[in-house]
Amino acid sequence: MRTHIFPTMVAVAVLAITCASQPRAQKAAARPGKRRPAASAFIEQKLVAEERRVVWEAVVKKDIRTLQAYFDDRFLDVSDVGVFTKSETIELIPNLNIKDYSLKGFKVIVPKEGTAIITYEAVQHWTIDGKEAPSHVRASSVWVRRGSRWQIIFHQESALNEAASK
Repeated sequence: MRTHIFPTMVAVAVLAITCASQPRAQKAAARPGKRRPAASAFIEQKLVAEERRVVWEAVVKKDIRTLQAYFDDRFLDVSDVGVFTKSETIELIPNLNIKDYSLKGFKVIVPKEGTAIITYEAVQHWTIDGKEAPSHVRASSVWVRRGSRWQIIFHQESALNEAASK
């Protein structure tokens, strides 16, 4: 049951972002041929960089302090094996070893100032308590701004079936 917790938890990440207003982003997206506002593109780049650098690398390095700082106190991690709190998720990290991983297909939505949703696909080869557990998932994380900091409040992963992963 715990073997699916990590993939769900891993995608969770922290972001220090300056948000652009959603109405401007929606108007730009509605006009064909128009580029996204620079602020929106900056947010997307920042989110993707933070998801990679902070969350994934913190898990690989077992950097509990960083993960505790970036997970909101109300953080929930949802996977095919259950729903886990911040403390339950953090508790698994010492028993987890990531051999390798790859991330692709990032998309970012900023529904309103101070909230961002990032989605992507992850392939990871890892063990927990010595048991191999490779996985291929679609992941999503919800980030919220807390003062000047960004934290992950929710993370979810769905395992891809063979047809979807091609």
